[in-house]
Amino acid sequence: MLFSKTIRIALANWKAFLKSLLFQFLSLGLFLALAMFAFGPIAQDVLNAFQSNGVNDTIAHTLQALAEGTFDVEHFLNEDLKGLTLSIKQAFESVPNMWNRVEVSVVICILVYLLYRFFVSFTDVAVGHQIDEFMSSNTERPFSWFLIKKAFRSTKFVGLQMMLAIVADTLVIAASVAMAILCMLIFGWWVIIPVIIIGIVLYSARYAFMAFCLPSVVQNDTVSTKVAFRQGLALAVQNFNKIFLRTLLVIGVLAVTTCIAYLFNENRWIALAIDAVINFVLFFILKCLNFVMYYEVNNQPYFFKPILLEGTEQYNQKANRKNKKSK
Repeated sequence: MLFSKTIRIALANWKAFLKSLLFQFLSLGLFLALAMFAFGPIAQDVLNAFQSNGVNDTIAHTLQALAEGTFDVEHFLNEDLKGLTLSIKQAFESVPNMWNRVEVSVVICILVYLLYRFFVSFTDVAVGHQIDEFMSSNTERPFSWFLIKKAFRSTKFVGLQMMLAIVADTLVIAASVAMAILCMLIFGWWVIIPVIIIGIVLYSARYAFMAFCLPSVVQNDTVSTKVAFRQGLALAVQNFNKIFLRTLLVIGVLAVTTCIAYLFNENRWIALAIDAVINFVLFFILKCLNFVMYYEVNNQPYFFKPILLEGTEQYNQKANRKNKKSK
């Protein structure tokens, strides 16, 4: 029942979804154009350095060995891992820059990553307001109105989200890699499959932990973004069991469809496009699901499908269209 309501809400707000995607693509396109203009030579130098130092070959060889079942854990730890670390270090050292320092190349890569995360998440608050307005009053205001009016609050929300998400993602990746290496040392290469499943569970837990941050920031406009964000975290912790299982289902479907897209499609660009579409759609559904669970936890009534109330603008427009057809 909860998922059927979520799908209805997602379908009713498809315009917000598409406008958010359009804004993200335009922003990222502009950002990439500026980045290539400013750092294009450096980016090409980084790619050339990684290729010339054998980083790509080492990663490809490791993945192939895992797929074929010939992966040797001891050889990987004693030889490949050390060689990979040295190759990455040499790759960064060989990148020229105006200060001739490795740290500059690393800082540039970090800044590019942070800007990417910022642009991808900047529309979250505007989309959240449109979802919340539909659920609370069955009405709709323009996406651009929320995007401009809530720009400052969106920036603070994205900053808080990034700080927490980067730490959580780092812990999930570190725990998954450490677990994979330890289990492969004890049981063999085949244990990578259950380790991947555990990684998906940890990733779902990370999303469940932050599920109510956006709904809380959207609904609690009278308090600061930091306070509303913290209230969302506290409420998610209190209701973690309810949130986690549903989040795990969505992330699990995402992982399975991603695997299918790459396993049954030889063209990697087509697989990447399919994967991107699936990611965007499922994460939008997950966003709607978080709002539904937030309303349910707080015992708030909400609309989950469009209802035309007499006297509203939507009702009058539909009535006018009917009158024109009947004439």
